[in-house]
Order: sequence, then structure tokens, then C-alpha cells
Amino acid sequence: MPAYWVFVFIWLAGWVAASILYARRKGLPIFPQAPREAPFAERGVSGHAGGLRALGGARNCLLVFIHDGRLRITPIFPFNLAFLPQVWGLDHDIQRRDIIRVEREPGLFGDAVVITYRKGLDAERITLKLRDPTGFEKALTPAGSHTG
Repeated sequence: MPAYWVFVFIWLAGWVAASILYARRKGLPIFPQAPREAPFAERGVSGHAGGLRALGGARNCLLVFIHDGRLRITPIFPFNLAFLPQVWGLDHDIQRRDIIRVEREPGLFGDAVVITYRKGLDAERITLKLRDPTGFEKALTPAGSHTG
């Protein structure tokens, strides 16, 4: 095997190992799972963050769930390694009260759900392609309140 392939393998292995150490220090799971009691959970979701990060989206590799007053969006294994979620802005833990608006965006292959939320003093957006957008909206909106 040529020396440059050895270097590439060692470089990638080091990058993955560093991302695992980072995740452990931040308390992030290596194999993310939705809690059983989550009112909404869906694996294999596609999505992208707004702005320049929209260029690097996730296709069928996100876990989305709502639990305990929070919306959690995170890549599933192995897409949560090598700092991919941090680079492309695909790891989100959003409190329900920070969600400003949830909208449907029509598309050629069905609706996408666009979530606008407060992050500090700014507003951020993430677009998700869910199989059950109605179930997501129902689980996200507490009885008697409205988003939007």
C-alpha cells in the first residue's frame, strides 16, 4: 500500500477519534436514540440549516424528536462523526419556547417544514423533510397555543 494511503487512513481515523472525544466531553451520544416516551420521533429525516450551511445538507440521516419541551435534531451514526454536524449546522437542541414559527414549504416531492427559532439575539432556520409533518406540528404545539 502506498505511503499516502496510510497517511489518509491515519488522518481520517484521528479525525473520527477526535470527534468521538469531543462528543463525549459535550455529553452527546455516539448512537443517538429518541426517548420511548417522545410524542414525536422520526429517523432518516433529510434537512439543512439556513445560510451558507444550506449547501451541506443531510439526506436521510437525521433523527428528529420532541421530548420534554425540546426539539432535538441530530445526525444518526456514523454521520455524527468527524465533526460533520458542527460544520454543517445539523445538531440542534431547541427549547419549544424559542421556536418563533413553523411553516410548510411546498416542494416537488412533498412539503418541507421550516422551523425559525431564536438563538441568542438572532433568528435561525432549519428545514426538515419529514414523513409525518402533521404529527410533528401536533407534537410541537401544546394544546391551546399556536406557532406562527
